[in-house]
Amino acid sequence: MKKIKRLMDILPLMLLWLMLSAFLWSKVFMGLTDAPAENKITLFIDARIPQDTALSVEMEKLKREGIEMVKVHPFTYAMMSGSALSTADLYIVPQSHIEEYKDWFAPLPEEMLSLGDVITVGDTPCGLLIYDGQEGAAAQYITYGDLPGEKYYLFFGIGSVHLADGAAAAYAQQLLTIP
Repeated sequence: MKKIKRLMDILPLMLLWLMLSAFLWSKVFMGLTDAPAENKITLFIDARIPQDTALSVEMEKLKREGIEMVKVHPFTYAMMSGSALSTADLYIVPQSHIEEYKDWFAPLPEEMLSLGDVITVGDTPCGLLIYDGQEGAAAQYITYGDLPGEKYYLFFGIGSVHLADGAAAAYAQQLLTIP
């Protein structure tokens, strides 16, 4: 009986130690496998992405100076923290959700205006058609079909650190060429 009581006395401390250890190791792992926003392109997609890592690898083939990695995430990735979504470089959003996310979109860069069908938000051209309901860019990596017949658009993030340096536009153009 005495041993059980002693175990029950130290059990909360052991659980606290376990939680702190897990938190510390997750921070170490994130530090080793992530890069600061200035050195990565972040793409959020409002659809299922069964091959997000493969799409990241495909986009990383561009090899632009200063960019160490490309991170591709579904919108559900940022469920706990909206700040990751609001500072993304690129978004792919279905037409029916544009109104919901419009505050995160920057005007379309000049070099992108001639690359396809453009959608305006208010009076500002903001999005570029990436999937027309039947076919589109990166369709082997993204499951667009969850909303049958829905068009998807590529947008630039207003909180992106890569709008001014042109990296967001370069990676968007790379994305448009992926079958």
